[in-house]
Amino acid sequence: MKNRNRIAFSVSTAILAMAAMAPADARAQDEVDIAFTLDWVAQGPHGIFFHAKDAGYYEEEGLNVTFDPSQGSGDAANRIAGGSHDMGFPDINSLIEFNSQNPDNAIQTVLMVYNSGPFSIFTMADSDIQEISDLEGHTLGAPSFDASMRLFPAVAAELGMDMDAINIENMSPQLRETMLVRGDVDAITGHVWSSLLNIVQTGTPEEDVRYFLYGDVGIDFYANGVAVSSEFQQEHPEAVEGFIRATIRSVKDIVENPELAIDAVMEFEPLLDRDIERARLDLALECCLVTETVQEIGFGAIDPDRFEEALVKVVEAFGLDRAPSVDEMYNPDYLPPAEERMIQ
Repeated sequence: MKNRNRIAFSVSTAILAMAAMAPADARAQDEVDIAFTLDWVAQGPHGIFFHAKDAGYYEEEGLNVTFDPSQGSGDAANRIAGGSHDMGFPDINSLIEFNSQNPDNAIQTVLMVYNSGPFSIFTMADSDIQEISDLEGHTLGAPSFDASMRLFPAVAAELGMDMDAINIENMSPQLRETMLVRGDVDAITGHVWSSLLNIVQTGTPEEDVRYFLYGDVGIDFYANGVAVSSEFQQEHPEAVEGFIRATIRSVKDIVENPELAIDAVMEFEPLLDRDIERARLDLALECCLVTETVQEIGFGAIDPDRFEEALVKVVEAFGLDRAPSVDEMYNPDYLPPAEERMIQ
């Protein structure tokens, strides 16, 4: 009788254990894998994604998200279109060019992250360049693929500047800020949170630098957002919604405590300089993520009229043959209600 009881107990225990394991196994089987490409190497602002993963927000949505650095927004777009990555973080202006040239394989942004772009021009504070229009007769340098440089013709056209009166010098990204500090060029273009910090790292005090955000002179381009392939949208619409919910949840955390983002970034790439990445994140939050518009309409949304106006400028600046429609570029269908996206 004792042996029979022992056997019955063992079988019951095994059945209970299997029952306890079943939900976890079912969740694992139902979990959706998402290969996510960054727009560059890991930096402070990417902490909005890394924190969402580290905090378990993606997992709670049934998502297994992995991240890969890239060679830029163009590279990120090609990865999404090619199918090696399901989602990514490219600059929407690069997507305008991609979709213009690849209408049958268009990629949509589903969550706008940088509501205002980081596109900027830098000069030294003792320069006679007091505003962007003063660039006429001066040398402006940057890599030819730099986003701020590629968008500069739109800024020049808006301000009525003569592009032929500006000497454009192509240079290596590694030399850009050094050449400005040395006086080899009069000004450079670049992302505000990259070029400004790079200049300061040369030993130049921040007060010795003057810079102009394109948004500050009325040329308010959108920038990076979460983009998704059409195939992934069709196959996993719930996963797209879950990714957006988890990311917004993470952004809210980081607005309250930016160190959470930096903790996650350093976990992803321990060789980064924590102080620099925190400064980079602070600049991104101030200029681009938590803007007045975001506080009014909620995180992740766009103003269609504003975007269409910017889209026309991008098409002209890039010399594109076809202008994609706003609907081709941006899909708001996966966003939670506005009240769930409000950030103060």
